[in-house]
Amino acid sequence: MMAKPPGLRSISIQDFRGFPGTENPVIELNGKNLLVYGENGSGKSTIFRALDEFFSFSQRGKRARKSMLYASAHIFTPEAQRSPSVEITFTDGAVSRWDASGHPNDGTRDARVYAASYRKGMLDYRSLLDLSYRYLGKRIDLFDACEKVLLRDLQIPHGGSEVGFHRLWRDVQDEWKGYHYQWRKDAIDSRLASITAGLNLALPILQTQANLLLSEMLQGEMSIADIEFTGLAARWVSHRPSRKITGQSLLPTVKFRGAEIESPHTLLNEARVSALTIAIYLAGRKVSGETLQPGTPKLLVLDDLLIGVDQSNRLPVLRTLSKHFAGWQIILLTHDRVWFEMAREHLPKDGVKAWAALEMYEGIGPNGYRHPVQRPLGSFRPVDGNIVRAELFLNDNYDNAAAVHTRMAFEQSLKRFCNDAAVPVRYQADPRHLSTEDLLVGIEQWLKDPKRAAHKVTLSAPIKNVRAVRKVVLNPFSHSTPVTLVRAEIREAIDAVKELEVAFQKVKQSKR
Repeated sequence: MMAKPPGLRSISIQDFRGFPGTENPVIELNGKNLLVYGENGSGKSTIFRALDEFFSFSQRGKRARKSMLYASAHIFTPEAQRSPSVEITFTDGAVSRWDASGHPNDGTRDARVYAASYRKGMLDYRSLLDLSYRYLGKRIDLFDACEKVLLRDLQIPHGGSEVGFHRLWRDVQDEWKGYHYQWRKDAIDSRLASITAGLNLALPILQTQANLLLSEMLQGEMSIADIEFTGLAARWVSHRPSRKITGQSLLPTVKFRGAEIESPHTLLNEARVSALTIAIYLAGRKVSGETLQPGTPKLLVLDDLLIGVDQSNRLPVLRTLSKHFAGWQIILLTHDRVWFEMAREHLPKDGVKAWAALEMYEGIGPNGYRHPVQRPLGSFRPVDGNIVRAELFLNDNYDNAAAVHTRMAFEQSLKRFCNDAAVPVRYQADPRHLSTEDLLVGIEQWLKDPKRAAHKVTLSAPIKNVRAVRKVVLNPFSHSTPVTLVRAEIREAIDAVKELEVAFQKVKQSKR
């Protein structure tokens, strides 16, 4: 079995964009995938930008890279005190750092960061919108997108070695712009031939991978029937203004429910357009990644990527990521609280595909500036996380906050059990109006079946205990109106919810 590629253990971002000063908390991943909830202004997108620029190449040299780093320093840091840095610690203990002394991909480059920069996937909602709506009202042409993003790092055989698509195409462009470019005719023709051969091999794989992802995200209602590419060639005619490079187009034929559509962006809703774009992007990452050496860290960072995808289509995207990017380390960032909680419920908690979760908020740092504040959840499971927070708040004498998180854990525990055990509950047109009483009654009715006698023995006492404390601490109205809460009652409620969750887990284990 091939060893798992080294991943990220931690990320330290100091005095960079939304992370002012040098006392910001380190983001711990420990090799796991990471789900991050962050309010607007909490520094969530700074994580995306820091990783994107850390795992990147510079076409302008070391001095320009240093200028870019200092341009990203926090705007309120006095110029004389600026010391921006991004530091990555890998799971094997190796450390790589970008600061004023240099970038790991410049000079004496870090081979691991250099290789990971080829393989990384970085997509945020701005890039998604650009890819999705650039072709509004006309046929999609993926050539520029493939050269700049989708297949940018595809390794193409040329001149006895392998060169990235983007670099090979940039070389052609640079030579073509030169005054004596016709003297480079053979070199230009050779590069164009190599790119054409490389794309002819990669495009069928890209199409297959994209269709595989689309079939899972949209249940087979959309596919890419073909990607038309005639090949690149230079037109060497005697009339200089008529000379040009032809074939710069990659035209996919998209089918929706069996019918070909020329302009998906005009006919399809935002969710389907986003799914199509995500599938093509992820397929491009897989195709490019497969051409690189094993042992390279594979990082996929997605910032608010599903903002335009409705709730019913978000879970298939999660399943697709877990299934087809199992060897990648995924960082998923979102400002959508409901989606964050939903993802926590469905993503794997254990094993090689395990996820960790983190909440970020905007707070005041020691230097007086607003800076990111982390709230580790203790457990990826929402129930456990809220119980931990309830106990922390209770210990710090924040009784009302402790009661709120106890009730959240109670409700999440009931919903999870009813979902896993297929417990029938009272119908509500809007599921948000489903109360904990509806869930409890549903479970009690479910336990009346004689075949569930053993489960009734396990659950009867815990249900009785939560009912005893539900009228005060677990009452949904106890947190929106002034209520005097007794600390002993809150402690009793926390213990009752913990006992109920343990009982639910026992029933779940006994059904396997």
